[in-house]
Amino acid sequence: MIAAAALIMMSVFGSFILDGDPTVKQFGVGLSVGVALAALTVLLFAPAFLMLSGRVSWWVPQWADRLLPRAWTSRVRASRHGRRRRRCTGSTPNSARERPRAQRA
Repeated sequence: MIAAAALIMMSVFGSFILDGDPTVKQFGVGLSVGVALAALTVLLFAPAFLMLSGRVSWWVPQWADRLLPRAWTSRVRASRHGRRRRRCTGSTPNSARERPRAQRA
């Protein structure tokens, strides 16, 4: 989605190069390069930041958590609302963490 939007914007700004005025041409080149660098930055560094920050990047304040709708998955646990809710403690289930290492399969 980001790449498609960047390509559209770059093509629109690139069309400014066809204008006869040198100032408009400079704006076209500058905006096209700026959009390309911004899209590249987002596409490269956003996933890296999310990977490095881990669960912290998905933290939501308690007041906002009450306002946001719930998204349920197949691996869920019971919550205080009577619904089933996934516990965000990592990829290993609690039962596997509680057993000694020798008993884990």
